[in-house]
Amino acid sequence: MRNLIRISAVLSLLLAISARAQQAPKLDDLKQEALADIDSQRRITRQMEKFLPELRKYYFDPAKFSTYLEQLGITYPAVMS
Repeated sequence: MRNLIRISAVLSLLLAISARAQQAPKLDDLKQEALADIDSQRRITRQMEKFLPELRKYYFDPAKFSTYLEQLGITYPAVMS
C-alpha cells in the first residue's frame, strides 16, 4: 500500500513538472518577442528624430529667460509676501 502511495506521489509530481514545462515560453517565442521589441524601438526612435527639430523651440534657454513659463509667454500672478 505504501509503495502505491509513493508511486502515485511520484506520478503526480512528474505530471506537474511536465505541465509546467509545456506552459513555459519556448526559446523561439522569446526570440520573436525580442526582435519585435527591437523593431518597435527603432520605429519610436525614427519618430523621435522626426519631431526633434520641432521640439527644440521648447527647450529652456536660461540665457534669454529667467523661467520656463516666461519663455513660453505664460503670465502668472506675483507672489504676495
